[in-house]
Amino acid sequence: GDNLPDAWMYWGSMADSGNLIKSGLLADVGEYFKESEKVNQSDYPDAMFDSFRFNGKIYGIPTESYVGFWFCNKELFEKYNLEYPTTYEELLEVSKVFNENGIVPLAMGSKAGNPAHFFFSELFCQYAGAEEKFSELTNDWKVDNENFRKVAELISDMKKNNVFPADTVANGDWGPNFALYDEGKAAMVYTMTWQLKALSPETEAKTVQINAPKMPGSTVDPAGFVSSNSTYGLVFNAKSFADPAKRKALIELGDMFTSNEWVETMFYETGTLNAKDITIDPNKVQMPILFSVIDNAKGKEKMSCHWLAYPDGEPFSYFMEKLDELFAGSMSPEEFSEGCQKALDEAKEDR
Repeated sequence: GDNLPDAWMYWGSMADSGNLIKSGLLADVGEYFKESEKVNQSDYPDAMFDSFRFNGKIYGIPTESYVGFWFCNKELFEKYNLEYPTTYEELLEVSKVFNENGIVPLAMGSKAGNPAHFFFSELFCQYAGAEEKFSELTNDWKVDNENFRKVAELISDMKKNNVFPADTVANGDWGPNFALYDEGKAAMVYTMTWQLKALSPETEAKTVQINAPKMPGSTVDPAGFVSSNSTYGLVFNAKSFADPAKRKALIELGDMFTSNEWVETMFYETGTLNAKDITIDPNKVQMPILFSVIDNAKGKEKMSCHWLAYPDGEPFSYFMEKLDELFAGSMSPEEFSEGCQKALDEAKEDR
């Protein structure tokens, strides 16, 4: 703890920053917001603090957020006279046609769990009680439930129906996965706002955003919610923040990273989506499709994900590792679900 810097940027989620929080090494930034004369906690949607929230306190200032979305290549759909899928059955139908013509239906893979874990959570949120089950995961260390198994079974079925690329590991991780879509080798992609920087103008021109297809037996309309939260943020060393000689400087540092000037510059110049509420000028956005994605998310319920809900890093690493096997078809949904719960049980017992 004595070797930590005074402040640094770090990932949210209990899986990443949980040990630092539970060890008392990070400062409660609620104190920062009380003392700052430049920014209020209410300038941020409350949900954006979920990634740094523990026992009612907040241990990080969110500086980057995300929105999940589903893109389609409209030229490929028009070429084969296909409609955009609105249901799982329609997804399987268009996948069959694309496969017959040498096109990957959906660019989605899993390498070390990326980007598969966000896709898994997106489907999970279509079933009633997702937020309650995320809470059970965080507080009770329980993940093996009916909805978790439903999604695992859907992933297995998608693999059998060749919805994904044949090699989901080689085409996993963020770069290779998105490249499949950007290069026109895949007709659809599910991804996050930070990937838009890798979208070529040529592909952007033939891209249309759709709602995720409705999964079998789901009761939550995918048009009514969006996967969105914060990923990254500024954290303070608790010992440093308690030091009067350093506290003022840390507050000034926080004020810089929370200023509208910083937030707007990062958004307009780099496309980095901040967690703070700001008014966006569409004329300044370098990628029109980025504004479209953000505008589409307005008014929708912001849903969390398993990454933010996992209470500890070790069982989360198991979840990520085994997603590779689930997507590759080398692990059954039952083995996956039972294994994820066992990893949680063992980690909880160790603690």
